[in-house]
Amino acid sequence: YVSLPIVGIVVSGLAYVAAGVPLAVLGAAMSGGNSWWLAAHFTVQVVMVGFGEELGWRGWLLPHLARTHRFGIATLLTILVWELWHLPKLAAGSTVGATLVVQVAAAGVIFSWLWARMSGNVLALAIAHASVNAPVFFAEHVADVPAAQQMAGWRNMALVYAAMAVIAGVRSRGLWQLTGQP
Repeated sequence: YVSLPIVGIVVSGLAYVAAGVPLAVLGAAMSGGNSWWLAAHFTVQVVMVGFGEELGWRGWLLPHLARTHRFGIATLLTILVWELWHLPKLAAGSTVGATLVVQVAAAGVIFSWLWARMSGNVLALAIAHASVNAPVFFAEHVADVPAAQQMAGWRNMALVYAAMAVIAGVRSRGLWQLTGQP
């Protein structure tokens, strides 16, 4: 449970540094009173977004689909529905849209893999979901990262999460063929 937020913060931080945001800017945004703000925001993300979405996506939809479809197909269908859920954000523009599509698809694979590895533990999924969302919100609103660097950071995160999804997919090849709940 502790590693999930650490991974989210590290991936986001490195993505923004690679986008040209000075590490000192990110560090300053996370220090002092802002560290409590990050913890509070993360908690809200876990409760509202993490549980709110994950109860539906991987708490109900994925296991429901996995009963009658191979796990890989159930995952793809869950991702498709999740992408439609994000459709209003996808309409924000082609660059934001394409990046979000990749990030949601990659997170969908990772979260489905995590769901299978943790026997459907929705708390772990809520924490994982918040670990992706909270650092992005924090960089946008607390660190005040300029729009161009924000977009570059998002692209970098999408690439890292896509690589993680490929690794999870390759390392768990047999999982994607299963029918019924793993």
